[in-house]
Amino acid sequence: MTTSAGEVIRAKQVAVAAGIVSFSYVPPVFRTLPDTLLSHSSQHSDLSGFKGRKVAVVGAGASALDIAALLKDAGCDAELVARTEAIQFHNPPNEPRPLLQRVMEPRSGLGIGWRSRMCTDIPLVFHAMPESLRLRWSQSIWGPRLAGSPGMPWKAGCPCIWA
Repeated sequence: MTTSAGEVIRAKQVAVAAGIVSFSYVPPVFRTLPDTLLSHSSQHSDLSGFKGRKVAVVGAGASALDIAALLKDAGCDAELVARTEAIQFHNPPNEPRPLLQRVMEPRSGLGIGWRSRMCTDIPLVFHAMPESLRLRWSQSIWGPRLAGSPGMPWKAGCPCIWA
């Protein structure tokens, strides 16, 4: 990688966090709120402006938990609001699975299936595939997922971040 200052950085491994800006969603019930009281987590790269404030983070997925933790780190009183009794990213594994199912749909660090398994076990083969095929696979097996549930309660006068 070459930085904007011209410095060349080499790495054996690189993690890319592409983000979900294209998939941001704000439920209709919140869309009439002014920008001073509502924003989406994808709009924030610096949370220092929330320091000392109370913020409701609406959602129950990874983005909601991440932004709530980052707000706490920034000195904010963040409250997670969700319509669920338990927060889960994915269902826990239902082991033991039948042998045939384990062969047909192996588990990997990215999920279930041979494509996910290939990407974790032999990533350089995945990397060497044509870009169009890599993109098609990425979109079909790890596509966007809505983290929270629409229609969450909102506290009047409290800035709210939909995550």
